[in-house]
Formats: sequence, C-alpha cells, structure tokens
Amino acid sequence: MWLTDGQKIGVALTTFGALFMLLGVMLFFDGALLALGNILFISGLTLIIGPRKTFYFFARKEKLRGTICFLGGILLVFIKWPFIGMIVETFGFLNLFGHHIYAAASFYWDSTVTPWNSYSKLFVLLPESTYQPSPPVCRQNRRITNLCCMMENSYAFTASRSDVDASSPDPS
Repeated sequence: MWLTDGQKIGVALTTFGALFMLLGVMLFFDGALLALGNILFISGLTLIIGPRKTFYFFARKEKLRGTICFLGGILLVFIKWPFIGMIVETFGFLNLFGHHIYAAASFYWDSTVTPWNSYSKLFVLLPESTYQPSPPVCRQNRRITNLCCMMENSYAFTASRSDVDASSPDPS
C-alpha cells in the first residue's frame, strides 16, 4: 500500500498523538499532554483519510453516540477535567473505533510470528491418537457441515494418519 506524503505525515501525527496521550496518562493525567495528544490525533486522522471522509466518519448516524462522547471528552480535557475527560473520551473511542480494534487483533492473531499460532500448527503433525480435531458443527441445525469433508481431504489432516501415504495429498 502506497501512502502519499500527506498520509505519511498523518500517520506520524497520529502516532505522536497516541504517544502524547499515553504519556499524559502516565504522568497522572497531565492536561497539557492530553490536549496536545488529542489535537495531534485528530489532525493526523484527518490527514490520513481526508477531511471529507473524516467528517462523514464522525457524522454517521450509528456513530453519533461515540462522536459525542469522544468530542465531549476532548472538550473536558481542554477545560481542565482530564480524568473525567479521558474516561468519556475512551468510551467514545471504543464506540467509534471498536470494529477496527477487532480487525487489528485478528490480523495479529493470524500472523505467523506469534508463538501460539505456530504451536497450534504443530498439532496437525501429531499422531491421530494424540490429537483429534472436533468437526465444525453448524449452529442452526447441529449437523456436520461440508467443511469437515474438505478438512479431511486436505493434505494437513491426511499427512498425520498412518493408514494414508503421506506423499499423496488425496486419500481417495
């Protein structure tokens, strides 16, 4: 993904904004650092996605509660109520960006550098008596889905079985 120069500056501003907010919280809710972090975060977000998309992101009807809380929290930080402002702002942030947090977490869990993901891949190589994966079950009618058949025919599940030759990916 190629970023324009303005978007690169926006990423830097957003990063510095998050760091200033973190530093402001670590220094017992220092109002100046929190305010500076808020300004940098909002300006960086505007540079990354553009002013029109930023306005439409915050003005959507389903995100109105998050927008009001987020901007209200920023306003409370500006009028020297940093602790209450950060609580309200965090609630608004989670309402606004909650689905992005899930996408980032799923990207992190699916990456190959995590040890638990690599460790779970080792279970496929264990003998059949040690590891028997449970077949996926459809929640609506509790029947085994076609995904189970596809998984049994894949090479990963046939390579660990002793009655199938590991050199041929298709057991049938």
